[in-house]
Amino acid sequence: MATSPIEKINYTNDRREYASEHDKYQGPCTGKDTKFVIGTPWKKEENEVNKRHKDVLLPPRRRHMCTSNLKYNDNINHLKFREDWWFENSTKFWEAMHCASKAGGIECGGDPTPEDYIPQRLRWLSEWADNYCKMVKTDYKSMSDECKTCKKNGANFAKGSPDCTKYIMVILENGNLIGKNTKKKKQKKKNKELYDNCNSGARSSNDPIQDELDNFIVKRKENQYINAPEEFIDAMRGYAYCKEENHSKYLDTEHSDDSYVFKEIPNHYK
Repeated sequence: MATSPIEKINYTNDRREYASEHDKYQGPCTGKDTKFVIGTPWKKEENEVNKRHKDVLLPPRRRHMCTSNLKYNDNINHLKFREDWWFENSTKFWEAMHCASKAGGIECGGDPTPEDYIPQRLRWLSEWADNYCKMVKTDYKSMSDECKTCKKNGANFAKGSPDCTKYIMVILENGNLIGKNTKKKKQKKKNKELYDNCNSGARSSNDPIQDELDNFIVKRKENQYINAPEEFIDAMRGYAYCKEENHSKYLDTEHSDDSYVFKEIPNHYK
């Protein structure tokens, strides 16, 4: 229930506009406290609501909340405020970005998380595998749904009904996209070159990023931890979505397994 009516007051929060009216201006957030008083209930106007984002529209009583900071209001170089703010807070942002959950045994501090030691090119490889598996999950689900719709037709299954035609088109599309695996082959070739360069001892002394990558791979090989790109993806578990579709095998040596990620006809969809 409304406690009191609220009058819409348009404050600019600029003290220069109230120089001769001291009773109206009492600081940069004049009237801020009244904006939280529930007066007239919020009635959504159709022209104010975006149907796609209706959950993020602020009610009228909060649209005019003071968010100004007038520390540099008298200085035309007011952007210096942003510079000072980032100077003071950037280290905190960095701490938050490289600090993982304490539940994983990693404490907040100056030490990077394990992922920060991994060269960017190998992170991209893991991200590519994850995106590939998202695609697999989505496309296989679509194919499975069309298959069920087609088979419900019973006798019409082989008679080229619209549902079954759509199902066949989905199969062809998935077979072309996933069966040939052109992207996978490109990724494998690109990353095989990285590993082969390390085997041959080839180094780019003028490229610190390449040196970092080479050193990382060499150390993994010395510990017999990672000897191929697919083993890196397997170690990073970059195929969670594939596992949801019962595709848990990623290594090339497991290509004959029914759960192999890149099988031409996926497991449970034969």
